[in-house]
Amino acid sequence: MALNEKHGSVTEFADSVDVTFVEDENLIFYYQVDLDDPQTQDDRIFLKSNDGTYDETLEVRKLCEQDGWVKLTFPEPENTDIKLTMTYDKGDENEVFTIFEDEVYRDMLEAQEESA
Repeated sequence: MALNEKHGSVTEFADSVDVTFVEDENLIFYYQVDLDDPQTQDDRIFLKSNDGTYDETLEVRKLCEQDGWVKLTFPEPENTDIKLTMTYDKGDENEVFTIFEDEVYRDMLEAQEESA
């Protein structure tokens, strides 16, 4: 279930992204990716702010699957007013796609609090 379906938010994330939350000063997403597919081993996932103050990268080969989902753990941004964009780079296939774009971090936190 995507974040927008779970929380009733107007925010539309890709169906492959689940709830966002903060845990131990980390920003957590769950994402569906087939780690058994050899073509995903060079893939990367980026979480960046539109103002350039936040820029983090995860390598898919270093992730672990749990119940069909991969836990994406990023350091928590300091500024809650930044807009975040998550992209997926398919590595050697030269294909990049946007998972979500220009989502205000504060809105993500508020959606988390509403669901608690």
